[in-house]
Amino acid sequence: MSDEGDYRVVFNGVPTGEYDLPTTKARFAKAFKLDTKRTERLFTGKDHVIKTGISEQAAMEYAIKLAEIGCECCFERVVDAVVDDHSNDPDFSNAASRSVVCDIAGTHAPAR
Repeated sequence: MSDEGDYRVVFNGVPTGEYDLPTTKARFAKAFKLDTKRTERLFTGKDHVIKTGISEQAAMEYAIKLAEIGCECCFERVVDAVVDDHSNDPDFSNAASRSVVCDIAGTHAPAR
């Protein structure tokens, strides 16, 4: 698998603290053209994959955009891994699965 298109951006609604929460939500909604209800669902503290199948450069651009809005996020590289722990067990098959390697723990807005 190539590195192109193997990244995803994960957001859990944590603000950077640069703006108050209502302002951060309003900036997020405006940037992504979301209504209030959908925006509120994204700021629950649960992880939401907001973009997938993109390059590392594109993922970094999303992380920067979110930081400028006032939101923390991370982007992750999704890699193929072969699961063969039970290769001799007839009840299990040797199957490929997807796992995630986190490249950045969090992105904060740059100092201004």
